[in-house]
Amino acid sequence: MLGISSVYLSKRIDDGARLLDELAALEFDGVELEYRVRPEMVRQMGRRPGREVPVFSVHAFFPNPVAADVKGSGANAFLFSSPDRRERDTAVGHGIATLEAAERVGARAVVLHLGRVPVEPELLAEYRRLECAEGPVATELLESVAAVLAARARLREPHLDAVLRSVDRLNREALRRGLLLGIENRFHPHEIPLHDEAGLILREFDGGAVRYWHDVGHALHHQRLGIGTQDAWLEAYGSRLAGTHLHDIRGGQDHLAPGTGEADFAAILRHLPADAIKIVEIRPSVPQEELLAARDFLRSLGF
Repeated sequence: MLGISSVYLSKRIDDGARLLDELAALEFDGVELEYRVRPEMVRQMGRRPGREVPVFSVHAFFPNPVAADVKGSGANAFLFSSPDRRERDTAVGHGIATLEAAERVGARAVVLHLGRVPVEPELLAEYRRLECAEGPVATELLESVAAVLAARARLREPHLDAVLRSVDRLNREALRRGLLLGIENRFHPHEIPLHDEAGLILREFDGGAVRYWHDVGHALHHQRLGIGTQDAWLEAYGSRLAGTHLHDIRGGQDHLAPGTGEADFAAILRHLPADAIKIVEIRPSVPQEELLAARDFLRSLGF
């Protein structure tokens, strides 16, 4: 069963009913509803999600808790990694609201961004400058990544502890509602979790609702930066996997249509449990004909 993330359309369609209509017209098996969908759009959807349109997963925070005229991503607007208890409580509160919404629409899992370690701004600025450069990975980029990772290691502990506290509360709520929590591997080296941290979190909540959520493009970006490989993520955590975001990558440009970049989707499929949720998550600028070709390509492989 192959789903499509609403991110492909939700940035340019602000009517919930029309959003569902256009997602359904793409002829996937279901959808993931994500953090660009606002409360008024959910009201416009009525009772259709989970009935007329199957909802496989929901990406926190959903509905988007940030007002339409306020800058900031709904996925990272509040940080589970904050050592400040008030900010962390706010993040957890919106996480619980996402779980409630996921239960209402019949989703199986909620996808989480866990936060970040706030390394020095000048280190991040240099990394971002080099990371955005086209062409082969330069030595300067690898050196910048190493500097970010060194600072991250020095500053990590209170933020990782905050994540564990947050996930503990969300895990109990997800268990009560019969939902899975998918902790997503992230794109940048200062974000949580890195490979070993994912293992720590999964061990901490073994037997609970917490699972791994594999993002193909993010794993390949880490591979490009020399801090892990796609195979390592899948071999280590494939047995604990709730689902995956499927998109392709060329250089540092991700969220491209599967089959148009560097990802080996046949190899990825071999690592996925039979019941894994499979969501195509691509940027809105991808032409629809590329998306539909990617859908057919993935289905031809057995997704």
